[in-house]
Amino acid sequence: MGVIGDSDSHSYQDDHTFGSSQARGAAYRRGTFQWTEILAKSGQIDLGTWGVWGTKGRIAQLQDFFNLSSRAPQKQDFENNFAASGARCENLIEGRLRQTPRLLELMDRSPGAWRTGVVVIRMGTNNFGDMNSLGKLAVDSRDAGVMQEIQRCIAKIEETMAMIHAKHPSVRFILVGIFNNAEIAAFSDKWTGPNELNNIGIGLDVFDNGLKTLAKKFPATVFFDDRAWFRQYWGSRYPQYQAAPRTYKAPSGFEVTNSIGDHPGNLALTDGHAGLVANALWSRNLQLLMNQSLGTQLRVISDREIRALYDNALRIGRESKP
Repeated sequence: MGVIGDSDSHSYQDDHTFGSSQARGAAYRRGTFQWTEILAKSGQIDLGTWGVWGTKGRIAQLQDFFNLSSRAPQKQDFENNFAASGARCENLIEGRLRQTPRLLELMDRSPGAWRTGVVVIRMGTNNFGDMNSLGKLAVDSRDAGVMQEIQRCIAKIEETMAMIHAKHPSVRFILVGIFNNAEIAAFSDKWTGPNELNNIGIGLDVFDNGLKTLAKKFPATVFFDDRAWFRQYWGSRYPQYQAAPRTYKAPSGFEVTNSIGDHPGNLALTDGHAGLVANALWSRNLQLLMNQSLGTQLRVISDREIRALYDNALRIGRESKP
């Protein structure tokens, strides 16, 4: 599996980037995992070797100048994971990150291994899913600036898929829809009117519909509905989903609320990224989608395994406190 995207797919156990910070779980970080890290634990999906990959910015620039093989940014992650915090849709093709050309360089070294490969594309939040963009959509669901960003993102994703399929035609794609940040606790006091929320949803639909069109255009491509995934476990602020639960009650007894904090009982971490259980449930839904739509036969993460992850994070948090 190859991954291209932003901080939603950048591994939390990256000591090179997060080791000395309070990001990605603070005292709980050693037990707080991102979705690729959880998938890798099953041993069923090859995300490449874990290590420090890439070079620092200036060195990468020099390598690029002399047309030498390069990778940026420098981070500790799986070799096949090119997602980087702060990445934008244009970084799929352009700029210092250039995730698609760099993933292709890796794939070209072992084309046989990629005949059954899958590439996950999860990008867009930094272009049009932030507070500023959502605020514009709340006023006008077809805000010209936001629509321009959405169409640019769709075009870059299509270009990415075409580039990969030109050299590796059997590779399958998973296109992840945009998450609606208006749903999380950090923004619970914003866009409180139903018209504002509906406008945001209508605007974000433009991107998701664009990905669905690409999924029909390219063979063996499936769409992962990130907003539907969220509603399945935490309901929604939207009036039509008010009857849905606001708390995820795990079969093994613990609860995860739509709240912010590094304790694993919170949906989101203090830094705003998905918490441990959210990532585990996201991984499960991804496995189910792959089994149903791509013909894989993955053993899906169990409730018992999620409970073990939760308990391990609790233990780490307790031991980290003075």
